[in-house]
Amino acid sequence: MAPIDFTKVRETLEIGQDQQRLRDNIKALTATAEARQLITRYIAKAGEQETRLEQLTKDKQAAASERITLQEELAKLIRGLTVDHLLTQNQAP
Repeated sequence: MAPIDFTKVRETLEIGQDQQRLRDNIKALTATAEARQLITRYIAKAGEQETRLEQLTKDKQAAASERITLQEELAKLIRGLTVDHLLTQNQAP
């Protein structure tokens, strides 16, 4: 079973906080040339962060899927061991 990657959880939260800050900054800017440059920069950063959030979500989904698969395999192995144990007990002289 894949352990929870708290680094990715923290990164997701930090990105969310940073995006809120970017939205607040965009709202506060005026229509000067300098402001437009900052807005362009903020939008580019938000786009990069959205791409990273998408990757983090995919990673989380893949880890959850792997965990389910591993749990199913483990359950199957345990059932096999139980059957083997019962058969061995029944064959004892």
